[in-house]
Amino acid sequence: MLKILVWNIWNYNQWEARLPYLAQCIKDVDADVVALQEVRYNYLEAPNQADDLLNYLQGYDAIVQPAAVGNRHWEGLAIFTKHPIKRVNYWGLSRDMADMRDAPHQRIVLAVELEYKGVDVCVFNSHWSLSAEARQRTAKEVVDFIEVFAKDKKHTLLMGDFNAEPHENAIEILKASHLQLHDTWAGLHESETGGTWEVPTLEKRIDYIFHGPLLRAVSCKQVGIRPNEDGVYPSDHAGLAAEFEIMD
Repeated sequence: MLKILVWNIWNYNQWEARLPYLAQCIKDVDADVVALQEVRYNYLEAPNQADDLLNYLQGYDAIVQPAAVGNRHWEGLAIFTKHPIKRVNYWGLSRDMADMRDAPHQRIVLAVELEYKGVDVCVFNSHWSLSAEARQRTAKEVVDFIEVFAKDKKHTLLMGDFNAEPHENAIEILKASHLQLHDTWAGLHESETGGTWEVPTLEKRIDYIFHGPLLRAVSCKQVGIRPNEDGVYPSDHAGLAAEFEIMD
């Protein structure tokens, strides 16, 4: 089974207290691919958060891509994988500078093609805008980028913090696209809401794993929804861990 984990790691908030527990949660899942959002690096304070986590983990190669670059820090995405990486690319999503919920942060989609047991799998990681209008616009851009990067490959995964609930237009755009993307949680848990934010109440489902037609979803569960013995949660988001069967 191909194991996938997606998680918004909440940048540097309470980082020293959360880091060991977050790393242990990731280690416990033992995913083949880990996609992270809100990975941050404060200049002059190396290493970045992805490297911090990798100090606790073994067997992963990492692709880290800044998105929003400021004077004192950058914030972006990371993909960890245990399997050979064949290609990497990313695309900057459009930004409306007149939209105050969209303008402050550059958003991207990060793509990695990896080889899993002889099969090429295209993995896409993204963190979308706080603006509903921007999400609707950039959902179309993400679909276009997937088409260009993956070409005719159908073993595809799109995941991330989309800041959109399931009923929103941005999510409908993904489901209605010709890419045949399926919402993994919804396909396996029709009667469960599957909230991912904000821990611990989990009132909204805004984090997703979408899979293409040649991946069959076997399981999907929330991760990190309980505090450790010190009352610390690994993030303000729940992670999502899923397993997939590779189809011919």
